[in-house]
Amino acid sequence: MQRGFRILHRLLTISIISSIILGTAIIAGCQRGPGKPTFISFTGKGKGQESVEKMKPIISKLKKKYQGKVIFREVDIDNPANKKELKKYYVTMNPTYIVLDKEGRIKETFLGAAHEEMLERAITSYISSQPSEKQRGSSIQPLKTPPEHSSEENQTSIPKSP
Repeated sequence: MQRGFRILHRLLTISIISSIILGTAIIAGCQRGPGKPTFISFTGKGKGQESVEKMKPIISKLKKKYQGKVIFREVDIDNPANKKELKKYYVTMNPTYIVLDKEGRIKETFLGAAHEEMLERAITSYISSQPSEKQRGSSIQPLKTPPEHSSEENQTSIPKSP
């Protein structure tokens, strides 16, 4: 008879502890608030390594500038454990950079080396949900072209999203 009570007592204790843990997890999830935009760098060795190396100081600078506002992740495209993530984001080129909004939806994809201004514009456009005065201004702004690519054909303007 006492053995039955011990088993019942243990089951009741486990049930109460499980309820407390589950309730705490639900409450914590509800109070979390909106997420942060995410910048994912998909890089590897081999073909495209020159672009990866060229982008390292730019990505490092962006990480420092937007620390705490944007989540920065790095994914090694050569690691077989990352195969599922490569498929999820349709990554086929080294390097590939992807900007996700606060809800985790793909908003921008950059293949190969990208202009710092383009990356920064993509990141800042998803930090706040309300567009700034500057973002509401002109719909087209010229990009700064690095000195090594200063021909007229490389001068490009990209329309901003509203």
